[in-house]
Amino acid sequence: MTTVQERKNFYFDSKGPINTDTTLDIALECCKEQKIQKIVVASSTGETALKLLEKAPDEADIIAGSHRGADTAVVLKPAYAANMFETKIKALLCMPS
Repeated sequence: MTTVQERKNFYFDSKGPINTDTTLDIALECCKEQKIQKIVVASSTGETALKLLEKAPDEADIIAGSHRGADTAVVLKPAYAANMFETKIKALLCMPS
Protein backbone atom coordinates (compact mmCIF):
# COMPACT_ATOMS: atom_id res chain seq x y z
CA MET A 1 0.00 0.00 0.00
CA THR A 2 1.29 3.47 -0.89
CA THR A 3 1.46 6.15 1.79
CA VAL A 4 0.43 9.63 0.69
CA GLN A 5 1.39 12.78 2.59
CA GLU A 6 -0.09 16.16 1.92
CA ARG A 7 2.29 19.04 2.51
CA LYS A 8 2.15 22.78 2.00
CA ASN A 9 4.80 24.57 -0.06
CA PHE A 10 5.45 28.21 0.74
CA TYR A 11 6.70 30.70 -1.87
CA PHE A 12 8.05 34.09 -0.80
CA ASP A 13 7.54 37.21 -2.94
CA SER A 14 11.20 38.18 -2.45
CA LYS A 15 14.44 36.52 -1.43
CA GLY A 16 16.82 37.25 1.39
CA PRO A 17 17.05 37.73 5.14
CA ILE A 18 13.50 39.06 5.45
CA ASN A 19 12.36 35.42 5.18
CA THR A 20 14.75 33.92 7.74
CA ASP A 21 12.39 33.70 10.73
CA THR A 22 9.55 32.26 8.64
CA THR A 23 11.89 29.78 6.93
CA LEU A 24 13.19 28.56 10.29
CA ASP A 25 9.65 28.23 11.67
CA ILE A 26 8.51 26.21 8.62
CA ALA A 27 11.56 23.96 8.79
CA LEU A 28 11.25 23.37 12.53
CA GLU A 29 7.56 22.47 12.20
CA CYS A 30 8.49 19.90 9.55
CA CYS A 31 11.19 18.50 11.82
CA LYS A 32 8.68 17.98 14.62
CA GLU A 33 6.20 16.27 12.31
CA GLN A 34 8.81 13.96 10.75
CA LYS A 35 10.95 13.48 13.87
CA ILE A 36 14.06 14.80 12.08
CA GLN A 37 16.89 15.17 14.59
CA LYS A 38 19.84 16.74 12.75
CA ILE A 39 20.18 20.26 11.33
CA VAL A 40 22.60 21.71 8.82
CA VAL A 41 22.53 25.50 8.47
CA ALA A 42 24.32 27.47 5.75
CA SER A 43 25.40 30.63 7.56
CA SER A 44 28.25 32.85 6.36
CA THR A 45 28.08 35.19 9.38
CA GLY A 46 26.62 32.83 11.98
CA GLU A 47 23.51 35.00 12.36
CA THR A 48 21.12 32.39 10.96
CA ALA A 49 22.62 29.66 13.12
CA LEU A 50 22.17 31.81 16.23
CA LYS A 51 18.53 32.50 15.33
CA LEU A 52 17.96 28.77 14.96
CA LEU A 53 19.53 28.09 18.35
CA GLU A 54 17.24 30.68 19.92
CA LYS A 55 14.14 29.14 18.32
CA ALA A 56 14.83 25.47 18.97
CA PRO A 57 18.17 24.33 20.39
CA ASP A 58 17.20 20.63 20.15
CA GLU A 59 15.60 20.37 16.70
CA ALA A 60 16.70 19.69 13.10
CA ASP A 61 16.47 20.24 9.32
CA ILE A 62 18.51 21.17 6.27
CA ILE A 63 18.38 24.91 5.61
CA ALA A 64 20.09 26.95 2.90
CA GLY A 65 20.03 30.65 2.16
CA SER A 66 21.01 33.34 -0.29
CA HIS A 67 24.09 35.12 1.07
CA ARG A 68 22.61 36.37 4.38
CA GLY A 69 19.66 34.84 6.11
CA ALA A 70 17.69 31.79 5.06
CA ASP A 71 14.95 31.80 2.46
CA THR A 72 14.87 28.17 1.31
CA ALA A 73 14.26 24.97 3.28
CA VAL A 74 14.30 21.39 2.04
CA VAL A 75 14.26 17.93 3.55
CA LEU A 76 16.84 15.76 1.86
CA LYS A 77 18.66 12.48 2.06
CA PRO A 78 22.36 13.36 1.88
CA ALA A 79 25.04 11.40 0.08
CA TYR A 80 28.82 11.38 0.26
CA ALA A 81 30.64 13.74 -2.11
CA ALA A 82 31.87 10.78 -4.17
CA ASN A 83 28.21 9.80 -4.71
CA MET A 84 26.81 13.32 -4.99
CA PHE A 85 24.12 12.32 -7.50
CA GLU A 86 22.59 9.99 -4.90
CA THR A 87 21.46 13.03 -2.87
CA LYS A 88 17.65 13.05 -2.90
CA ILE A 89 15.39 16.03 -2.18
CA LYS A 90 12.45 14.56 -0.29
CA ALA A 91 10.47 17.80 0.18
CA LEU A 92 10.69 21.45 -0.78
CA LEU A 93 9.29 23.38 2.18
CA CYS A 94 9.75 27.00 1.12
CA MET A 95 11.68 29.20 -1.35
CA PRO A 96 11.51 32.55 -3.12
CA SER A 97 9.30 32.53 -6.19
